[in-house]
Amino acid sequence: MNIERLYSAARPRHRVWCLASELTAGQTDGTYTVNDAAVAAELGEGSEILVIDAPGRLLFWDSAARLAHDWTGGGGA
Repeated sequence: MNIERLYSAARPRHRVWCLASELTAGQTDGTYTVNDAAVAAELGEGSEILVIDAPGRLLFWDSAARLAHDWTGGGGA
């Protein structure tokens, strides 16, 4: 997992590149949790997660729910 802090953001945000194996599918279709709890605790609201071995899959982090939401329309596919 590679993490870049976005310093130009008003609140802490990150851009993350990861493998699908570093995520676990959430209870709701199209949601994911980050397997590394330390990384999940660091991510700010709206952080971008690009899944590099699932081309086109882009997730956005919801820090309150600690879930990544798939905004690419791919869902769990």
